Formats: sequence, structure tokens, C-alpha cells
Amino acid sequence: MRQSVNERNCAPGEPAPAHGCAMIAKNRTSTVSAKPPPGPAQSDATQDPDQFLEQMAQELTGWNDLAERLERALHNNELLLYAQPIESLRERGTYPIAETLVRLREEEAAMLPPGAFLPVFEHCGMMPELDRWVIQHVIQTLAKGTRVPRFSINISAQTLGDAGFSFALAKDLEAAGVSPDALVFVIDETDLLPRPDAAARFSAAVKAIACRLLFDGFGRRSVSFEPLKTLRFIAGA
Repeated sequence: MRQSVNERNCAPGEPAPAHGCAMIAKNRTSTVSAKPPPGPAQSDATQDPDQFLEQMAQELTGWNDLAERLERALHNNELLLYAQPIESLRERGTYPIAETLVRLREEEAAMLPPGAFLPVFEHCGMMPELDRWVIQHVIQTLAKGTRVPRFSINISAQTLGDAGFSFALAKDLEAAGVSPDALVFVIDETDLLPRPDAAARFSAAVKAIACRLLFDGFGRRSVSFEPLKTLRFIAGA
């Protein structure tokens, strides 16, 4: 499966043009819970936290207090969502679902890509707050009306253990009058396999609301079949 040659990011709900802003299929999902990009030789798990924060502060100019900067970004809506519609293979020219992407506004109208700020959210333990922000704004977009009827949203490993997630999700959907079927939550294999119990609880809670689940990265390991026995995911990419 390959991405179409012409594609670009579009705001959620933006009609897909005849050329671009579309994928005929996806191989590896761009994600709101992306892992840190290649860089330091040490992984986040082994790198000293103080060294990590110092390094990120140097890379992200002006971010003296990383956690405070992220809180401000969420509170002031300094994040921006894009949608990448996915073209149907059965009915060409139709876009039954779009993948949700996120960027962060910086000074001088610059947009930071996910790899530049998601590792900081993850390191600060703030991925659940980011995931909720993304979901709330996707629900708002759906409530206003969009030609794309369904959006996929990547869920972080930290959110899998967020006990209050499903309650907040159900409340937001009901308040906006949006069908739960319009949301597809994507869990990556690398986040799922190390925490099957948390994933099982998350899966049960989300399916009770009637949202959908998708397992991304299926088949990279032989143990990928294990979660399917109990979680009943949609086939992933």
C-alpha cells in the first residue's frame, strides 16, 4: 500500500480536492502520540530526565518551563489540527474517514511538527491532556458539519491508563450531539503489547460508548495476534 503522490494536510472538515489531500491507503499512521524522532543515542527510558529537559529546552527556543509552556498551549488553543482524508478503494473519489494530525503554533506563525513537541508532552506525562484536547476539537468539528463523516485519532500509551477518559468522552459526545461511531481510536502495537490490561480496559470502555478501535502496526510481530483474541480491533495498517 502506498500513499498517493499528491497529498497535503487540510483542516478538519475541509473538502478533499480532486488532486491532493488524499491517501488511497496508509502504511504507517502519522500520529498524535508519535514516538520521539531519531536524535540522542540514548532512549527516553535510559536518558537522565534533567538532561532530557535541558536538551529539549535548548532545541525549543524560549521554552524555559516546558510543562508550563505545554499547559499554556492547551489552554490558549495554540495547537492546530489538520485532517488527511483517506480515499475509499471501493468508491474512488469518496473519503469515508480522515486521519487527525496536530501541529503547534510557535512564534512568527511557525508550525512545529509533532516530532518537535510530542516527546515533551510524553516526557511531562501530559499526553492524556493532549489527547483529550484533540478529541474535543474533533468532536466540535463534527458537530458543525463536515463532508468527512469519520475521523481517526491516535491514542497515546499514557491515555490507555487514564481512568477518566471514557467518562469525559461520553460527556463530550452527548453534549455535542455527535455519533460515537464517528470516532475511531487508533492504538499502536508498540503501545498496546506492553500494557495489555490497560488496553483491555480502554477497549471495553470505548466500545461501551460505541466508538471504534483500530490496531495500528498489526503483524510486525508474531504476538500481534494475541490482543485480537480479546480486544476485537478493526484490522490495522
